[in-house]
Amino acid sequence: MLKTIFAVLNQNMDLHKALSITLEKIRKFTNIEAAAIRLEENGDYVYYVFDGFPRSFIKRENSIIATDKNGNRIISSNKKSYRLECMCGNIIEGRFDSSLLFFTQGGSFWTNSTTKLLATTTEKERQARTRNYCNYCGYESMALIPIKTNGCNLGLLQLNDHRKDMFSLDLIESLEIIGKQIGFSVQNNQEFKRIKDKAKRIRLANAKLKILSNKNALTGLFNRRLMMKLLKFEKNRSERNKKPFTLIMADIDHFKEINDSCGHDVGDKFLIDVSKILLKSIRKSDIVSRWGGDEFLILLPETDISGGVGLANKLLEIYRKKAYKYLNNKINLTMSFGVFEYTKDKSINEAIKSVDNLLIRAKQSGKDRVAISLL
Repeated sequence: MLKTIFAVLNQNMDLHKALSITLEKIRKFTNIEAAAIRLEENGDYVYYVFDGFPRSFIKRENSIIATDKNGNRIISSNKKSYRLECMCGNIIEGRFDSSLLFFTQGGSFWTNSTTKLLATTTEKERQARTRNYCNYCGYESMALIPIKTNGCNLGLLQLNDHRKDMFSLDLIESLEIIGKQIGFSVQNNQEFKRIKDKAKRIRLANAKLKILSNKNALTGLFNRRLMMKLLKFEKNRSERNKKPFTLIMADIDHFKEINDSCGHDVGDKFLIDVSKILLKSIRKSDIVSRWGGDEFLILLPETDISGGVGLANKLLEIYRKKAYKYLNNKINLTMSFGVFEYTKDKSINEAIKSVDNLLIRAKQSGKDRVAISLL
């Protein structure tokens, strides 16, 4: 039995599957009617796997946390966990007296007659209030074997049978060896999960860092480096699908004067607010980046010049209506826009140069306006 079960537990398989097979093997070798394994879950020790028990029994006995008359969980005396009740709680928490015949030196509980045990022992001898539900269900032979490793109880192995005299001390001691081996398997599985979870957190952190490395720290918009990659991708897609895309270059009017007179903190607030408006105004398919300083570049995929002009004029009106207060002064914020439709086989640098020139034309023509060109 030990050799067969050790082989199962030492195989690299899912813990639930390994323990399910282990229970099948134990039942086969011992001819015991029902077997189950309890493991910790959120401070309780619930049935992780079971074989031969009715589901109604598992549902009724799944939790072993003691509760008060209002159904609230009772905290243990160490204030770090919940109080566990019944004989299962005794074995998991190490409450046993090995001088009594129904406890072993290894911390197990066993009896070949729950009826006789209840009639001949006191609650004090049984170490805690027992529910007696196993006896109520007619189970006479019963054994609770601690699942432990490095002196720490991780749960227990439970064996029940309606027949009497199903256990011997030799069998219980063999089951204790199995309990220790199950403990190693559970510990290894928990360690593997911790390593796996840590690796997942590292991957998520690296992914987050990668995202952050592609964004401007102040505004949260994509930075110039990523925008260049996206522009090259969109250029190839445009030429392949024979559909245009439009670029909008935007710039805050008189931004240097605002910075000089109000300070960079106020200027940063303007940049953040402008960025929020841009993000709120574009479509989900559109991409906006902080191109540099107070310049913003917007990519509108599968959009012709009319769509770009429509968005630029919309933004123009939004910013015209914005008014900010600094001390006792009112600051009106306006922006200038250049709009360029890309339809020909030009380089990305040429397209950017074209839309930038259009923005310069808008600035030189009096600012607070849209300059347009179609090449």
